[in-house]
Amino acid sequence: MSVSARAGQRKTRPPFKQRPLRLPGQSLAERIDAVLMDKLLLWIFMPTFMVVVAAIEWVGWAFSVNRRPVTCTVAAVGMALVSIYKIRPVLRELRLLRQGLDGEKIVGQALDQLRADGYLVVHDLVQDGYNIDHVLVGPTGVYAIETKTISKPADHDARVVYNGDRVLVAGSEPDRDPLKQAMAAADRVSEIIEERTGHKVKIRPVVVYPGWFIQRKCPSPQVWVVNEKYLPGWLDHEPVRLDPAHIRLYATALESSARC
Repeated sequence: MSVSARAGQRKTRPPFKQRPLRLPGQSLAERIDAVLMDKLLLWIFMPTFMVVVAAIEWVGWAFSVNRRPVTCTVAAVGMALVSIYKIRPVLRELRLLRQGLDGEKIVGQALDQLRADGYLVVHDLVQDGYNIDHVLVGPTGVYAIETKTISKPADHDARVVYNGDRVLVAGSEPDRDPLKQAMAAADRVSEIIEERTGHKVKIRPVVVYPGWFIQRKCPSPQVWVVNEKYLPGWLDHEPVRLDPAHIRLYATALESSARC
């Protein structure tokens, strides 16, 4: 027996000890894959199958074989119409998911540029039934970041207005309160760090609207609402709170949670 054959009978394990860290927007990418597999492909396959069946029936009819092409054609057309009806909302869902994925990548890339200033970033921290888009750990502290990628209206001024208590996006209040989401994410990040290090750390909640102009009407808000370009400037005005050892400690705690 060859060495390779004997090796093939042995139990194996992965060559790495830890799972890789997640990428920016990975949860949305996984949702896109799920929508494609669960919702879209079925409604593409079914009418295609019926069209093929109808084509076979027509060929049989043309060669004087006992076929029912009209019945199969009606069924194929009906299935095609149903599929169009089903596919339209799926395509809209995919468009929104892909837009959200692009927004998380843009914010993630902006955060990764802060590594040169001593910051570390953990992307897509998955928890039970939800995810925290990004966590930034650096000299000025720890930040739980919620990304909101919203389409801009084409017919009027597009801005996010923030008064410290609520957010208006192009004049409308979001369906889900982004401030509460960011604060909940900050609380969870604080819990993870305390569970794994024993340190109680105050976490700054941040909501990022990539590509939007932010109009602030509150000088010192509890939750930061910014776009990806102005976040580094906000960080520059913060005092130094953490030394490199604590930055690495907290980032490692979050990374180990992300790998679970």
